[in-house]
Parts: sequence; C-alpha cells; structure tokens
Amino acid sequence: MKRMTGLLAALLCVALCFSALALETDGTLSAVYLWPEDSTEADACFVYSAVYPRMAGEDDVSLTINETFSYLLEDAGAFTVPIFGEMLEAAGTRGGMTVTGTVTLLNEDYLSVLVVTETDTGSGVKHVRAGYTFALTGEDAGNVTTLPRLLGILSRDDDTWLEDRQTDKANRLARELVWERLEDSGAIDDSDLTEEDLETAFYP
Repeated sequence: MKRMTGLLAALLCVALCFSALALETDGTLSAVYLWPEDSTEADACFVYSAVYPRMAGEDDVSLTINETFSYLLEDAGAFTVPIFGEMLEAAGTRGGMTVTGTVTLLNEDYLSVLVVTETDTGSGVKHVRAGYTFALTGEDAGNVTTLPRLLGILSRDDDTWLEDRQTDKANRLARELVWERLEDSGAIDDSDLTEEDLETAFYP
C-alpha cells in the first residue's frame, strides 16, 4: 500500500511539473492601421489588420514569443502600411491586408502558428501562407526555429549561411510534396495555379 501511494505521489508530481511547463495561449495580439493615418476605415485607401495568438504567463519563453508577434505588428505599421498605402493612394484605388495567425500545434516542445496573409491591391486578391514554429525548450526556447533544425539536418552551431541554404532546400522539398498531392487529388485540374504561384504563396 505504501509503495502504491508513493508511486501515485511520484506520478502526480511529474504531471504537475509538466503542467507547469506547458504554455498556454491567452487572447490575441492585434492591430489595425489605416492609410492615410487620419482616415477612417470607411474612407481609407488602405486598411491593414492583423491578429496573432498571445501567450499567457510572464515566463521568458512566453514573453519572447509575444515580442516576436508584437514586432511583426510594429514593423507592419512602420513599413508595410506606408508602402502599400502610398502605392494605392497614387493609383487612386483602395485595398487592404488581413493577417491571421492560428495555432496549429502546442505541446511541451513546440508551438506552431500558421499565418495567412490576404492582400487586396484593387486589381486582385492574393493569399500567402507561412509557418512559424517556436522552440519551447533548450537554448533556443522562445525563438523561431527552421525546418532543417526540426528535421535534425542542422544543429544550433551551424552557421547562418548553411542554415539559409538548407532552409531553402527544405522549403522547396515541402512545396514539391504539396504540389504532388494537389496533382494527385485533382485539385489543380481546373485552376490556373502554377508551381511558381505556390513558391510565392507558401512558406513552410
């Protein structure tokens, strides 16, 4: 009986440790930018809106992840919005960009977020899908990791040039796999989608 009680206590302790380490989302980080800046959504020539997941907690990993998405919001306001806004304003047309980040995986080791960007420049709508995977453990905890590292091709000590090259290769292989599945399913038989379109709209 004492042995069983001790075993249950040990298992409970392990479970509590894992639950303490597991991260959780808590609401969103979002922003809406208009161009011109003094306009309203009704009369703006460019409307930018973005929503990313927000991590709960004040631990270093959660804060670092939130800082990454906060930076993306700030960068969009400082650069993306003026560039697109001035272009559309000069052309006398209206458009917008909507960015949506959705959690696709969250466990003890990784957080994966699918970011879908819909851009309307007045002449057509384009969708871009990009994957962000954050390491939650180890020396890179809280930072975005690359596909080669996830696959074990590269280690943390490999240089940036090699990582960029291997990431490009891994992305290309992922796109080829997706393209093959699209062909096998017949999804592209009646569409104008090309492999070049996939290359500019899908970043694994």
